[in-house]
Amino acid sequence: MSKHRRACVTHQRQLFREILPHKSNSDGANNSKAFHANLIYDRWKNKSKKSVFSNRLGISYQESIHARDVKSVLEYGNKHMYRKRLTDFQFQQSKYLNVREKQETRFLRSCRRVFKTKEQNIPDLNRHRLRAALRHRFLFLKSQYVNKPVKHLLYNHGLVSDDYGFATPHYYKITNYATPHADGRPINRGYNRFISAIPLSGQPWVEKYNPYPDMFIPHKYREIIPTDPLYTDAGDYIMPGSRS
Repeated sequence: MSKHRRACVTHQRQLFREILPHKSNSDGANNSKAFHANLIYDRWKNKSKKSVFSNRLGISYQESIHARDVKSVLEYGNKHMYRKRLTDFQFQQSKYLNVREKQETRFLRSCRRVFKTKEQNIPDLNRHRLRAALRHRFLFLKSQYVNKPVKHLLYNHGLVSDDYGFATPHYYKITNYATPHADGRPINRGYNRFISAIPLSGQPWVEKYNPYPDMFIPHKYREIIPTDPLYTDAGDYIMPGSRS
């Protein structure tokens, strides 16, 4: 490249790669993903709240961490480990008149951006605003709350916490046994894993077959429902006609 520092759009980033100073992490602070994930885990476990204040809008609210329940993860496919809940919306405007007017102007501008609609004469204006605020995750009432997912912590490697390198919200205590004592007494060593504490041996994998389930079935389909089970208790498929 020439010394005139000119480049096309594709190579524009190359101009400043060598001339910008790179700051080294000399203080030795841990800034890894596992460190921040454990901080969020501690906030969820301790049920601590964080106060958030916007001097530009003149508002404040409380932020807390909530974990997804097991049903939400396994049955509905929500992969986010946590979500933030924003509550306790309040106005914290400045005591100076000119600053307060600017804060009100900015907040009303945000409201217009969220509540904008092309429809005229909406039958229920309050319901429309609540639905729009929920869609944009926008707080404007004290009695309102908004849930925002924490998008950088996902269940991408299953539900076992050992696969992530940091603490996960749901776990069971699993006991490993070792016998370092001379008298043979075991030592309990517990670690956190997302796995049921109930032993799975002897537990049926498939629910007992019921040819007449507790649900409505149209009459045209009732004659084609098999009267014999399709799977064994161990989960093996039974071929049609293999049993007399």
